Amino acid sequence: MTARDIPVVVVDTDAEAFAFASADLAAQWLEATDVVDGEFHGYDALGNVLEITARGEDVFVASTDDNAYDAAVADLQRVTSRNRVSGESLDEMIRSLIVPHRTPLFRRLR
Repeated sequence: MTARDIPVVVVDTDAEAFAFASADLAAQWLEATDVVDGEFHGYDALGNVLEITARGEDVFVASTDDNAYDAAVADLQRVTSRNRVSGESLDEMIRSLIVPHRTPLFRRLR
């Protein structure tokens, strides 16, 4: 598995989360104007903070070396109204939220 194949979760300023099977799929779904307006932050399934940028109409999503695993778990629990992880890893939490067989593979969470 490459870094581009790691599931990611993106959270917007309205505290809605979107889970994707990869950073590339997230980049295809996000709108450049919203990215420029700073409406998103996110994490990959390893807890690394995502760098979400736009150039023109193109959006780029990439994992950074800045690991915030605990913050990612807390953020995901907050936006999904889960009280605790129940022993699941962040990777398992994100993967369980992805809707299979859709393009892009994501699920909007409330």
